[in-house]
Amino acid sequence: SEAIHELLCAHPEIFEEVIRAENLRLHKTAAVLDREFQAGPTDAEPFARWFALYVRAEQVRIVLSDLLEFISREEAQQSLLALADAAWRAVIRRQPLLTPIVVIALGKYGSGDFTPGSDLDLMFLVDEADLAPTSGSTISPISLAVVESALRDALRFFQQTEIDGPIWEI
Repeated sequence: SEAIHELLCAHPEIFEEVIRAENLRLHKTAAVLDREFQAGPTDAEPFARWFALYVRAEQVRIVLSDLLEFISREEAQQSLLALADAAWRAVIRRQPLLTPIVVIALGKYGSGDFTPGSDLDLMFLVDEADLAPTSGSTISPISLAVVESALRDALRFFQQTEIDGPIWEI
């Protein structure tokens, strides 16, 4: 993809890391990706940069593995989906949501027809009962504001442009 080409031209260290790690033949599962995300930095600012570089390097690794036919096209799509899922989980875990949310993937992400240039079409559902201060009362505007703020913060991780543009458009 053009985006991967531009990224590698601007950041050859990502290519070097992918090749040096000799993991082009790996098909990382969501569980492996979850563990790798959990092993990242704990402070917010270093995590943001590390997150962007990690996701970019994984995208490059998956694309190169596909191009070199170490993995099939279907495995590449599944790897990209697993990466997006694990990245979303890693970011959302860092947010003080205070209530369970359901994240629904739509578009190419939701259908599984995911490529390196795909965007993440997401819908968030929250049970009104979880936002009510007491049983039977109306939604607390403060609770809703906290959830909205946490989701906005989570989405910013994917939109950060520190490493040559957004990781994924949302």
